[in-house]
Amino acid sequence: MENWKMYMENMRRPPIDIAKEMNVPYIDLNKLSMEYFTQKGQDFTTNHYFMNLPENVYEAYPKGQKDNTHFQPEGAKAVAAMVYKEFKNVIKTQKK
Repeated sequence: MENWKMYMENMRRPPIDIAKEMNVPYIDLNKLSMEYFTQKGQDFTTNHYFMNLPENVYEAYPKGQKDNTHFQPEGAKAVAAMVYKEFKNVIKTQKK
């Protein structure tokens, strides 16, 4: 688990540094989504937000599917809401 945390931190650091260097706003969606998904809980997030589908329920996925990368509509809406909220904050900050 510790290696995963280090990997994630190493992945999110460069875009933050570049945004600071270029003096442009940055939405840390990685951090926001991880906090949100953690709050919702792994079981809920896995079953409602990501494309983890049971067998024999969806015609296109007769064997089911395990996919913790791509979103179901509910997950996409949750992430879009995060982006929208943060974008509004960026706009408010830019107007000052």
